[in-house]
Amino acid sequence: MALATAFIAAAGSSSAFAAVHHSRAESPPIHARKAATALYVSGYAPAQFLHAYALDRLACSSDAAHPCGSGQTVGIIDAYDDPTVEADLQTFDAQFGLPTCTIANGCLTVATPQGLPPADSTWAGEISLDVQWIHAIAPGAKILLVESIDRYSDNLLAAVDYAVNHGASVVSMSWGGAETSDETADDSHFRASGVSFVAASGDKGSGTQYPAASPYVIGVGGTSLPLDASGALTGPETAWSGSGGGASVYETQPAFQANFGIAGAMRSIPDVSLDGDPTTGVAVYDSTPFNGTTGWYQFGGTSASTAEWAGLLAMANSLRTSPLTSTPGVLYQAATGSAYAADYRDITLGTNGNCGTACSAGPGYDLVTGLGSPLGSGLIPFLAPGAAPAPTPTPTPTPTPIPTATPTPTPTLTPTPAPTPTPAPTPTPTPRPTPSPTPTPMPTPTPTPVPSQSMYTLDAFGGLYPDGQSPTFYAGVLWPNWNIARSAALLPDARGGYVLDGYGGLHPFGSAPAASGAAYFPNFDIARDVALLPGTASPQGYVLDGWGGLHQFGGAPAPRATGYWKNWDIAKRVVILSDGTGGYVLDGWGGLHEFAVGSNPMPPSITNFAYWPNWSIARGIALTPGATRASVSGVTLDGWGGVHQFGSAGAITGLSGLWVNWDIARAVSLSADSSAAQLRGWVLDGWGGIHAFGGAPPVPSGGYWPNRDVAKQLLTH
Repeated sequence: MALATAFIAAAGSSSAFAAVHHSRAESPPIHARKAATALYVSGYAPAQFLHAYALDRLACSSDAAHPCGSGQTVGIIDAYDDPTVEADLQTFDAQFGLPTCTIANGCLTVATPQGLPPADSTWAGEISLDVQWIHAIAPGAKILLVESIDRYSDNLLAAVDYAVNHGASVVSMSWGGAETSDETADDSHFRASGVSFVAASGDKGSGTQYPAASPYVIGVGGTSLPLDASGALTGPETAWSGSGGGASVYETQPAFQANFGIAGAMRSIPDVSLDGDPTTGVAVYDSTPFNGTTGWYQFGGTSASTAEWAGLLAMANSLRTSPLTSTPGVLYQAATGSAYAADYRDITLGTNGNCGTACSAGPGYDLVTGLGSPLGSGLIPFLAPGAAPAPTPTPTPTPTPIPTATPTPTPTLTPTPAPTPTPAPTPTPTPRPTPSPTPTPMPTPTPTPVPSQSMYTLDAFGGLYPDGQSPTFYAGVLWPNWNIARSAALLPDARGGYVLDGYGGLHPFGSAPAASGAAYFPNFDIARDVALLPGTASPQGYVLDGWGGLHQFGGAPAPRATGYWKNWDIAKRVVILSDGTGGYVLDGWGGLHEFAVGSNPMPPSITNFAYWPNWSIARGIALTPGATRASVSGVTLDGWGGVHQFGSAGAITGLSGLWVNWDIARAVSLSADSSAAQLRGWVLDGWGGIHAFGGAPPVPSGGYWPNRDVAKQLLTH
């Protein structure tokens, strides 16, 4: 819904200012993707949205006593009256299982300090969007809806002051208008300590507007967010063509943008973004007639992304000892160094006009999507140190998920990834590892080995490809157009095996798409890896969930009591020793955790094999052939293609860092002639290219899907 081009924010809150400021009223355009329906049928549900931005991994998301946003008040500033706002919110809450928020229980307050405004169907839709989605993201927060008497900027800014004076720690303004030469006089409304202000960047593409252009306000842009029913991305999040952005005409560049390295002398917007494309919009219930209809709508626009950011900031405030202040600058700090990749999803595709670079999304900050979209599992802990992640079950997908893309060996998009500066580890709230053992020096690299064993690449849709060939292996494209493959395991004779889907389902090579009876976590996309026990008469083994829990084939959905990091999705890979007595689980920081087959003594603490504490870049693990409990050796893969011996130091070595500063490594395998003293093997990049240890960055002739990041795993036999 786009109420982002409505006003010239030019007046103060008194008649004295009215003579100087030229307040203007404009009708706010609303982006309704589809006509209203009596029952909910379209628009993203809260659980999908929260999962897409990793906001469901925080402890507050599953804490009924202290839900996200607890102790905070969000001020929503809108014009005119929505007579059905409370009833519509109750309908929304009932549909999606959210806590009840009413005037009677103190959750919702509707304030009309300028007198009761007349009803307006256009603004009623905006109010429904703002109230429902702030409550969806921060259900523990109180909502203070301040209704301005009209749509003039002087009264809207007076409503902002009212919200601040009545305890709001976040103020949401899903409106704006063309910049004017006297706008800087209104910046004083946004200088309150301990209050975060968010405003829409606009819905007409390239260009700026106020109050988003104020350096004291977080300007919010819009993206296009393709999701499946579980909230998983079905393609890249891209810039929405309507997202406003550009350099202000009147506001000078604040220090937090200059220090970040943004060129120019004037304030740039947006600062950040979120889903705003109406075609990937959110569900909203509105019973005040809009164009003669009522019911469930699918709304979008930068006003939607603004309200959603307001909910996110309330979530962060609830996990702090005091509310955020000077928040725009803090958001740029969260994008500095290695924190950037953990805290934001950098939006690098899409445009909002025909003005070249200024209208194109690209690596790092841009004038279309700002710093990008939030990754709650990283950004919230950054804003609120100590915030612990926890899972929230994702919504149940339809029995047969609808395909969202058609993969082909030749990509339809050919982006050229650009390296970013070498990240430097920035502490995030992670378990503290015990000291690492004395590093084991990496051996001098040997000449590039020639593959002497069968090799297969798994794509994201369950397809297996042998030795650089593109044809399907064993007709094993299990879920065409559905990116849910997580791992694969070959049988000892290499004549078959299993592919693991994201819900824990095991599928023999070439089987039908339907999940088998061994689906461990139906409708909950947390499966991470599969490993077969060696030497068994019939296939046996384990599935790894994202919290470190190991499940025997056909096991029950509930995590076992020996899960490592219950409620913390950091498990990356599992391997089993050649004698079948046990194995290791790899966490995202390179930590190895031992388990014994059968008894499974799995300690929750990170062991002394933690390579990169506080830096989640581990991608894969491989044991040296013949490794046993008495003699264990192997390698861990980081996201840049660097290979590290077990127990080695945290620094990435120059020996095998294949793609320095470019996080595309996906899997690692050791060759059959490897030993602890002489490691040989290959690294798989995200486009299917296989690189020998120490090899050069270019993808060799066996690159399967250049420019398309769908490779998931490398298997050797």
